[in-house]
Amino acid sequence: MKDFIGGDSSKYFNKILSIKLSITNIELNSLSSVLKVTGYKKIGNKFIKNGQPEISFTINEGQNEFKIKEFVLQLNRSSDTKVLSFGNIIIDIAKDKAKFVFN
Repeated sequence: MKDFIGGDSSKYFNKILSIKLSITNIELNSLSSVLKVTGYKKIGNKFIKNGQPEISFTINEGQNEFKIKEFVLQLNRSSDTKVLSFGNIIIDIAKDKAKFVFN
């Protein structure tokens, strides 16, 4: 966990692989416009752009929940399998990937 808190985080991961969002229809309309301008294409419930993180979404009109449901990072180096839980947040580290889940 120390590797992910403080310091220069760019030393610990290469890139973001994917992001899962829980958003309202209004937020989806705004997000769609911005991502389209940046070259993403909407396919079903995902936005895809070659070489960039895949952004998937579910529609939820609830106001009191995390908008980011999950993101996955590709780590710079392989790590032992670890699962850490902090209340509503789970960090699942396996080999060269770290998945952060927000409930």
